[in-house]
Amino acid sequence: LEDLTGPALNNFIKFVAVVSFVTSDIYDEFPDNTWIWGIGQVFLNFSLIGFFKFGLAAAVRQLEGFLRRRREAVEFEEGVAMLREIEKREKELAARMEGMKKDDQDLQLV
Repeated sequence: LEDLTGPALNNFIKFVAVVSFVTSDIYDEFPDNTWIWGIGQVFLNFSLIGFFKFGLAAAVRQLEGFLRRRREAVEFEEGVAMLREIEKREKELAARMEGMKKDDQDLQLV
């Protein structure tokens, strides 16, 4: 809050005044010659919004896919992928064996 009051605010107002005075020749007062730039700016703004809404998400998904494939390739080379597959098959086999034990218990109860 202290930066927005007193001397700091005065310095900011001075900065804005100097910048607007120095760049006043760049801008036209009336839009007779610059209306096409305004339309171009509108299209540019819509394209930036579209990119940040959809294109950026697609770019992030592509990057994540690339990093995931790279990680999987490294894991395959190091043998980690094979160990995970073996553990997965062991769990499936244990679950199947557990299911068979339950079926055997059901048969014994009858």
